Amino acid sequence: MDEAGVPALLETEFGKGVLAAIKRAYRIRADGHRSGDGDNAMTFGMNVRFSIEKFVDDAFARDSQVVIARPAGSFQAAFAGHLYHFYKFGSDASDSVDALDFDDSETKMNIVAYNQMSLPGIPDMRHLIVAHSGNPEDGLLEIYVGAPDALGHDGSPWAWRYCIHSDERVAQRAKQNDAVSDSRPSFLDQPEPPVNVVPKRSPRIGEMIGENSLGKERE
Repeated sequence: MDEAGVPALLETEFGKGVLAAIKRAYRIRADGHRSGDGDNAMTFGMNVRFSIEKFVDDAFARDSQVVIARPAGSFQAAFAGHLYHFYKFGSDASDSVDALDFDDSETKMNIVAYNQMSLPGIPDMRHLIVAHSGNPEDGLLEIYVGAPDALGHDGSPWAWRYCIHSDERVAQRAKQNDAVSDSRPSFLDQPEPPVNVVPKRSPRIGEMIGENSLGKERE
């Protein structure tokens, strides 16, 4: 599957179930977040992760078309020939899914390695990522489905990624960024910088070889 197939995926029971599980996890964990009792961004992220895994597992417990597995302590859902992995990529509307790194765990690095072994001319990568972002105050912000083929050291790690959910705050940020970009004149439209022309003075011989050395020669 490539990004053109994501809309069809969202029409399946699997796509609907995954989307509902992520939304539910963020809603419940945001409502239950208690910073006064020691909750923080780390505990929120971990709680969201485990709730997503629980809700996805529960949603497809009796569905023979979906197989849930936890290899090496990770979590994945197999459906229609693809393996879906779930990762949180950010906490704020300014965080970008393109900044997600895939070099901080063996599981992530293996996902990239498997996708890099795809046959030439066949863009269908088997390992897909469901990447989500949010925080206790705003709740869920974004969800993407994508196929990584790089670790993210230099540029985006994605061969492709498709946004399946975007909060109004994220959309507003995108509009603001576009407005700033549109307001900047292109290089050719910018005014020419002023140029100050200063006559170049040829140095005297003494300046070229040094007055002190010249004086010593005369002595």
